[in-house]
Amino acid sequence: MAGIVSYGAYVPYYRLSRGDIFSAWLGQVMPFPGERSVANFDEDSVTMAVAASIDCLTEMDREKIDGVYVATTSSPYQERHCAGIVSQALDIRHDTRAADFSNSLKGGTTAAIAALDAIKAGNAKQILVAAADCRLGGVASGAEMMYGDGAGAIILGDENVIATFEGSHSINEDFMDTWRTDRDKLGRMWEDRWNRESSIGKFVPEAVNAVLAKCNLTLKDIAKVAVFGPFPAMHAAVTRELKLDPGQIQDPLFNTVGNTGTALPLMMLVAALEDAKPGDKIVVASYGSGGCDALLFTVTDQIEKARNRRGIKGHVAIKAMTQYIRMLRWRDLLPLEPGGRAEAGLRFISPQPLWRERKEVLAFHGSKCKSCGTEHRMIERVCVNCQTQDNWEEVCLSERKGKVFSFTKDLLAFSVDPPAVVAMVHFEGGASDLFDVTDRDPNEIKPDLAVEPTFRRLQYTQGIYNYSWKVKPSRE
Repeated sequence: MAGIVSYGAYVPYYRLSRGDIFSAWLGQVMPFPGERSVANFDEDSVTMAVAASIDCLTEMDREKIDGVYVATTSSPYQERHCAGIVSQALDIRHDTRAADFSNSLKGGTTAAIAALDAIKAGNAKQILVAAADCRLGGVASGAEMMYGDGAGAIILGDENVIATFEGSHSINEDFMDTWRTDRDKLGRMWEDRWNRESSIGKFVPEAVNAVLAKCNLTLKDIAKVAVFGPFPAMHAAVTRELKLDPGQIQDPLFNTVGNTGTALPLMMLVAALEDAKPGDKIVVASYGSGGCDALLFTVTDQIEKARNRRGIKGHVAIKAMTQYIRMLRWRDLLPLEPGGRAEAGLRFISPQPLWRERKEVLAFHGSKCKSCGTEHRMIERVCVNCQTQDNWEEVCLSERKGKVFSFTKDLLAFSVDPPAVVAMVHFEGGASDLFDVTDRDPNEIKPDLAVEPTFRRLQYTQGIYNYSWKVKPSRE
């Protein structure tokens, strides 16, 4: 029976207290409690989708993945396949189907339904669905307060499922409550009461009740209901309309992460699965511009095999607080003096070498000498240890742990988050290379510091976002 085979999530390392935003604008914005997640300057919806997918692929066979679906409303490209970048970074087979689901906050659940349809039709065995968003809210706005950055991922299949798919119901209405055109950098939103009473407050309960009716169930049969709500008041209005008991309401993550847009329904689903017991029934409902998807799952006894993910709990626990002005710099909302070395630090990007070296650059492949077993960070024809020529095999290094051997902190080199920290890293198996160190406190960098690879955005030049791998301190 089709259902969820695995789950994963990603929440950026940095958080921002909403009190800092309130203080920065001297009360021009409404105060909200808690904190919100903030993607680093080298993160976007693509890198976060990769991070959540890596968590989801823990102890899974990547060769069995038949498709990669990526949902986001904050794609770094208007014309380039984000699912292609994600699947390449994950080292997924190249003969898989890949698709982007964009332009709607319900894209993650729509992608999940499309994946389940393909699996039930026998066209695929396993499909990875990842949803991520890194949206910009206007300075001193409620959106800036409530938005958060993050990603969720699930693998859907028909064997060893941890939660069986029982049914779904979708509603499609062209209702303009939130939108962003090709001319807008920031999203737009209509009046709050109109949105609450005429859109989400009507469509989400309708979809949830409809899927329950299809499955001959009532809300009393449901352990957790994870419903999308852009703000606490709207989320509360939906749960009141559904007449849910407090114990049935899945935490919407407002106080710890924020409204992560397309990613939020899948992240709430992941959070529900982390605490679920066999037999629990879970409803997840998304919403986006009048459209709504509601899906129903029943947890199986296989759920215990999926507990070793960082998921929502693990990522929420790993954090460092940042400053409001740093977030503005990271989002390019404040002009930043580049410095004399800025242009020298930008490297020309050409599609030809990116294609030729896609295995090393995106999939983090290296080579291993078949004669002496020495591993190299890049694919080398000649072994640096025994000088044997053309006797090697490719190895994937993206899941290897490493340790810092030596490092430098450069205050003169241009960095959005100075100082620029570069380290020589020795990985398990012997491969070594220089890497930028991200998500770090410069004072914690030292020899033998445990680090792990992380897929990030390196630079933007000539209209191309250059993605590859950095390292970050390992924090469990």
